[in-house]
Amino acid sequence: MSSLLVGESYTYAQMVKCLNLPLKGGDSKMAQIKQIEREYRLQKEGIRYSVLGKYKEIKPKPQKAMSSKFNQLFLNILTFSALYPQFSIEPAQDCGSSFHFDFMHTYLYQFLGFPKHLHKREETYPFTSKLFEDELYNKCSDKVGDALDGLSSYGYLHYRNSYLIVYPSYRFEEANYDMENRIREATLRAMKIKGFNTLRAVYANKKQEEVHRCAVAILNQMIENEDEQGETDEISALNADDPEEKIVNFYGLWHIYLHKDSIARDSFITEETARKMYRDYFSQINDLFVVALQKRGKTIAEQLFAYPKVWMEIDKPSYEKFQNDISERPLDRHTVPASLQKRVMEIWQSMIDGKYID
Repeated sequence: MSSLLVGESYTYAQMVKCLNLPLKGGDSKMAQIKQIEREYRLQKEGIRYSVLGKYKEIKPKPQKAMSSKFNQLFLNILTFSALYPQFSIEPAQDCGSSFHFDFMHTYLYQFLGFPKHLHKREETYPFTSKLFEDELYNKCSDKVGDALDGLSSYGYLHYRNSYLIVYPSYRFEEANYDMENRIREATLRAMKIKGFNTLRAVYANKKQEEVHRCAVAILNQMIENEDEQGETDEISALNADDPEEKIVNFYGLWHIYLHKDSIARDSFITEETARKMYRDYFSQINDLFVVALQKRGKTIAEQLFAYPKVWMEIDKPSYEKFQNDISERPLDRHTVPASLQKRVMEIWQSMIDGKYID
């Protein structure tokens, strides 16, 4: 017997025996009972469970509550993009049980609207502008990467990382399995050459562009060496046929699969309302992104000692005074003057909203 009879009652031990399930205890036991309740309607009476009915289909697993507003907005944007292709900025492919999106990393940031907050002031503040650009794209990577990981853990979607290869003749190809492994190996080698053990360290030191350029050069050398040794595959054979076809660049690519059983379309929402909600989701997620940028700017203002070039171009006299004072007392006893922190934040904010100040 591998089922429960409607109208009968069972102890926990009898119930799992009928279902050919193992006996469990504690939290594992409670999770197992909840799993059984996805198939049977149970009513607990003392130590026994009465079977009131059996569902025609197993009920879907309840979604865990989401605590991140950013993640919820990101999910809403993907959901509306899939359900309303008539006005979606980036429609999805219907793949049966899921909706499929393909995004280059930088394009996904643009799709969400984050780079519109980049207003560099290179003529007046070149070092601050470069720092702001680096921090903006680091924040893009952190927020979107965390959202994908979070939504994947909650069961709303799953995603896969890949790469898009660029050749001089404006030919684009998605990396196959062998090329993906080559790119990862080339990136690890480049990191070691530049003195880093982790990608987080590369980003923390603002050396991602330098490491990436080195990785592209190493990747081409790896393919050339394989060609010389006769160990060619489909990708390296293409380069062998045309020696000029060197890899110019590669870009990160996300394949995102939004699970249909985790989203629902509200039949009571009109298309006009859905269109407005879609626009609002973009507005709200950008508001959160701006707050994240502002918090990062505040941290930089408070720790301006770590950014001497930025300090010097914003307020050279106070930087020179700091250099004179630092010999008299330890660095940890210094604080960035409040007036200077305020000035840094004013410039930082002007690069967010494009409203330049004097």
